[in-house]
Amino acid sequence: MDEILIFLVKYCSDIYKKHSFRFIDSGVSASFGNAFIILENDNLKLRLISDRGQLFLDFHSNIDKNKDNWYSIDLVRQLITGENDYYSLLDENNGLFIEKNLEGVLQLFDKDVASQTIERLNSARRKRAEVLFG
Repeated sequence: MDEILIFLVKYCSDIYKKHSFRFIDSGVSASFGNAFIILENDNLKLRLISDRGQLFLDFHSNIDKNKDNWYSIDLVRQLITGENDYYSLLDENNGLFIEKNLEGVLQLFDKDVASQTIERLNSARRKRAEVLFG
């Protein structure tokens, strides 16, 4: 859990005050120190996961009726930068991306464009599966 909280302080310190995110769920597992935190504002849920010492960040649009439809940071990053690197670990590189591009990420999930964003993310997810799994 500590790694998640450190990431939030280091790269997303204004997420609460400026963007109205709030903690809605969290949990810690005794095995491997796994943990998660879910934050939410009006348009978007963020799920930060610590899995065996590795951090991940997933995004879920609040207009999406499929509660299991989470998108990893590499897919969201691809929509903003056009990069085709499928790298979803939350390291310094992805932390700096979030720090510098949080406004752009939030715009992708604005209620007025979220349905188009979901379509684009689903398409990017299918392309990623083709590339990675043939």
